[in-house]
Amino acid sequence: VRAFANAQDVCYLLVLCLVAILFLWPAWLQPDSFWYPPDSEFSDLTITHWPNMVFARESWREHGEIPLWRPLIMGGAPFVGNPQSTYFYPLNWLFLVLPVTPTFHLLFGLDMVVAGLTFYGLMRWSYKVSPFAALIGGLGYMLTPKFITHIAAGHVALCQAFSWGPLLVWLLRSAIGQKRAIQAAFRAACCGAALAMVFFAYPPSAFYDALLLGAYALYRLIVLWRDSANAKKTMSMALCLLLVPLALLLVGAIQILPTLELMTVITRSTLTLQDAGRDSLPW
Repeated sequence: VRAFANAQDVCYLLVLCLVAILFLWPAWLQPDSFWYPPDSEFSDLTITHWPNMVFARESWREHGEIPLWRPLIMGGAPFVGNPQSTYFYPLNWLFLVLPVTPTFHLLFGLDMVVAGLTFYGLMRWSYKVSPFAALIGGLGYMLTPKFITHIAAGHVALCQAFSWGPLLVWLLRSAIGQKRAIQAAFRAACCGAALAMVFFAYPPSAFYDALLLGAYALYRLIVLWRDSANAKKTMSMALCLLLVPLALLLVGAIQILPTLELMTVITRSTLTLQDAGRDSLPW
């Protein structure tokens, strides 16, 4: 039975990869072209992410170092401190060695694959559902309208951050489910490091993911304390879970610190709540 289940798992994981490849088939046929939403002549990919990656690539090739400042727009602006540079997101280092435009298509494909596979893993090996149910979950997550809309709009960073969501929950649940403190601590640290990857891609997503993880961890700790009536065990697990924000800060410091420095001088830092909600819908 286990061998049959493993064979099913392999087949279904390959199905998820194949769906991602087929969905992006037009991009593979025209690797040097951009795709836009209907009736649009541009997207965030062409006005933000493509120029960022071209600048980072050329700066690295010419000077062999990380560009801290971009002199090409607005009379010059910080580059590393701007989260939209996404320079420290590991997969974006592919732009240093591969052609820029096809690499965007490749990354969208990888985002879809990672989203589908990690959701499959979360459902299959964390929630213990059947292989077919996990397949349906993986397909539903990687093809959710929100994800597809962000791909069409060229929201590269949002798609990268979205793909990490299931892995974050999987790692947190795995940490809480461990009986040995050292194993729980290791998985909690991995969860924090994964959350740092989300921050490298798109900080607002990391904020909401952190809220989700914090609320879920608090709920599980309350359940653990209520069911076991063991304050020492609950405290030990709580201390292990503190490694999640600690790992986030340690791994993400290379982007967090320049961003905090930039926030002290940008005009958005002076926005009032009324200004920020100017176009929001009334209750």
